[in-house]
Amino acid sequence: MRYNFVKFGITANLELNEERRDYPFFEQNRDVFTQIFEFLSGQKSCFVISGLQGVGKSKILDEALSYLNNDVLMFRYRMYEATTLDDILFNLIIDFREYQKNLEITLPKIDTKDFREKIQFYIKNINRPMLLVLESYENVFKCEETSNIINDFLLHISSIDKFKIIFISRSFESQIFENKNVAYDSTIITSLDEDLVEKYFNNCDLATTPEGIEKLISNSRCYLKYIDMTIKLIQTFNLSLDDLMNEFELKNTNYYSFLISKFLSLIPEKSRELVYVLTLIRQGITPAFLSLINKNNSSEINYLKNILILNEDTKKNMYVKDYFKRELEKEIEQFDRIKIHSFLEKFYNNMLPKKPLERELLISRNTMRREKEYHSKFVEAYQSLNMKSEHSVSSNLSKISEEKPINLQETIEEVKEVSMINTNIGKDLLIAISGTIAQSIYFTIIIMLFNNGIIREYIYNLFLLYHNSMLLFNLLPILP
Repeated sequence: MRYNFVKFGITANLELNEERRDYPFFEQNRDVFTQIFEFLSGQKSCFVISGLQGVGKSKILDEALSYLNNDVLMFRYRMYEATTLDDILFNLIIDFREYQKNLEITLPKIDTKDFREKIQFYIKNINRPMLLVLESYENVFKCEETSNIINDFLLHISSIDKFKIIFISRSFESQIFENKNVAYDSTIITSLDEDLVEKYFNNCDLATTPEGIEKLISNSRCYLKYIDMTIKLIQTFNLSLDDLMNEFELKNTNYYSFLISKFLSLIPEKSRELVYVLTLIRQGITPAFLSLINKNNSSEINYLKNILILNEDTKKNMYVKDYFKRELEKEIEQFDRIKIHSFLEKFYNNMLPKKPLERELLISRNTMRREKEYHSKFVEAYQSLNMKSEHSVSSNLSKISEEKPINLQETIEEVKEVSMINTNIGKDLLIAISGTIAQSIYFTIIIMLFNNGIIREYIYNLFLLYHNSMLLFNLLPILP
């Protein structure tokens, strides 16, 4: 049986309003619309939209999905660092039940508690076309074991003719499909053409100059996200493009880092605790979670959304984009970091006995256990380091408390040793300075590896504890 995913008569030759702000972007990507519509109308079950961070992957898909047939059952999820297959299945079950609650479908009965069996049974026995959209799929590849399980199941259910999947990811491995002999299509979203950047700005009613546009094109690499962030800053600070470009040129940094720092400077002090929690948690958070930490203040949340710090997925889960997370992680003090990890460890532990719809986060128990263990490692590492430190201090204090009688000969010998000590100060300072430089280089390498996803957050944070200790050790001979 053939299923219609797209409304009758819709083709890639869409009549878009040329006055709308994003018209230049959609006009440039008409061929991508063609590919998406051909996929939805064709026989292939999987489609990949890839492209670098900030080029507009989700934006173009949002527009294409607005032309879906009303008969299509749509499921859309964002993949987080801690997402597992159980979480995907759990949310699919909830959505199927929501469709039934709205009288759009009748769920066939099946006597099993196994989520995989239920999902497959529903898909096979509900006579409707179904589309699953998975955003930020690059997060799945951060754990090989989890990614293999997720990929295997998704490709299995994609073999059912009424079921299609669209993956949105910064990068994708074609072997996933080829190893399973799955027919798929893909497209890559690129940055805006240079000649469209000025038109994009003009559609926003913002004053520009040729010099300002030229600088923006050069520094933003025409990434749609960077241009949108630039527009937001201009509107927020009531600046001109030239003003912003001139301010950037005074900074000794790249344009990406400049944009991030400007937005982070807009976070009020009272909101930083909430933002820090969202930085260290590895899932999107719900209003129920916000209520739990007494942060469900609508005006505060709306402000953080308006300055782009908070984002909301299609399930109404809020999260912080990873490019903000990377910078925020660097500014969280160690005490605050451990306090948050400790809170999250207890939070997941307390949520374990709760029924699915009573949970503050819509995740599976397996994920709760994994996240509880993940956050506990940071707490244990900190406690272990603290115990060693306390033991060292107490040992030193006990030695000092041992009173020794003053010995004139020893005092004379100590005075003699002063001259020898002074001759060694230069050597000690040189060693200390060399150690500090070496430690700084090592730290820079670790940050680069972490930002490129080569090492995990847990390893990075353990190294941070080690780095701070060693840096202090190297600095002691230098400081007066």
